[in-house]
Amino acid sequence: MLRGSSPSLPPALQDVPVTEVRAAVIDLETTGLHPARGDEVIELAAVRVDGLRVRPDPCFSQLVNPGRPVSRDAFAVHGIPDDALAAMPSIEEVIDPFVAFLEDRIVVGHNVAFDLGFLERALERTGRPALHLPVLDTLCLSRLMFPSERYHSLDAVSRRLGAAPSDRHRALGDAMLTARVFVSILRLYHEKHPPARLQDLFDACARVEARRLGAPEVLQELERGARERRVVEMAYIRPSRPSGTGGSAPAPRHVHIYHLSPPYMIAYCQRGRRVLTFRTDRVTSARCLDARFEVPPGFDPRDHVRRGS
Repeated sequence: MLRGSSPSLPPALQDVPVTEVRAAVIDLETTGLHPARGDEVIELAAVRVDGLRVRPDPCFSQLVNPGRPVSRDAFAVHGIPDDALAAMPSIEEVIDPFVAFLEDRIVVGHNVAFDLGFLERALERTGRPALHLPVLDTLCLSRLMFPSERYHSLDAVSRRLGAAPSDRHRALGDAMLTARVFVSILRLYHEKHPPARLQDLFDACARVEARRLGAPEVLQELERGARERRVVEMAYIRPSRPSGTGGSAPAPRHVHIYHLSPPYMIAYCQRGRRVLTFRTDRVTSARCLDARFEVPPGFDPRDHVRRGS
């Protein structure tokens, strides 16, 4: 999420019908997948939605000089070469008009956490203030409306809804496609749950995410522990221990969270004295302690994802 953003709505928006939503649908292209390792934004786009209407004009679309090469894997996806970016403005020049285009709208994206991670880093690095905007993810909305479906990629959801893609894997094309998907899902939700309010939609998404990622209050504490490098005391139900079987509650573990990406986190467990992968939806309670820790030099989450708990 954006610094200061929230899955909840301000009171003024809670009773607004979903058919009257004001949203800014965003998409970013990047040099790679990891903002914490120095990957940068190379293209930003945003499209506005008013009610159940996508507004293609005005829109926001801008290439950005990242100051570093585009990775081979990223180029294979979006096809934007380094020489097309050399004369483009820097993120410092682009971030303010991009944020201004968002206005006070709900921010929407598909797997939007990826885009927000890069946007948050750009805001921090350029000294910009936090944005206080509510967020909706069309990936979560797809899980809400199509719970029996296995696939929820943008391609899969757009095919399911009959939304034709154009200029796929470029920021503006993907933002436009996501906007059409968003409007289609809003229509379905409104038909199924009339008269649907925005608060109803946000509450439904929160329930979907809680089942998949864990309770919001637990995630908030885990995020604090990872961000502030605090030791976390947590209760964790192992897969081998079915819930609801009676007996005493699981014994608390003290963990150092090295990498958090719900529904998974990688943490050093003091009890087992090793680094393990945990599922956040199996953490039943969490509390940050005063004790602090440091992430070991050279830590890479990819070295630990197969060692589960």
